[in-house]
Amino acid sequence: MIQPATLSQMLTIDQFVTIVPLPLRLTVMSRRSQQSLTILTLVARGLFRLASSPTQEARVAADTGGVHTPTMTLKTAALLTLIGTVLMTALLVWNFVFNLLNLLRGLVPALTVLSSSIYAFGCFSVMVFFFVFHRTQS
Repeated sequence: MIQPATLSQMLTIDQFVTIVPLPLRLTVMSRRSQQSLTILTLVARGLFRLASSPTQEARVAADTGGVHTPTMTLKTAALLTLIGTVLMTALLVWNFVFNLLNLLRGLVPALTVLSSSIYAFGCFSVMVFFFVFHRTQS
């Protein structure tokens, strides 16, 4: 049996894409080479090109006035995040209550209640952090 490391060393990008299942093989015609390229080939070539050229740097727009949304302030972002964490906390506390009731009925093991309590407490802590963070923003 061939080991995964040796298999990846033996295959090139084009050979790798040919063994990919049919639903992932969407073909795109390249204008320059007039050959059929798969989406995975295009993504793999882009990643290899990015990894092989570390000297290229990201460029930043000279005038950032029209690039960023001016209405999204830090307070607005904190409020939006707080709303998301409140909803997530409500969902995880609801899940904890149901797991606790199912433990009392003997339907789930105690480890399920322990893990759901850790998730609920963690999300509650993040919610309290974002509540305090939102309150401190001017």
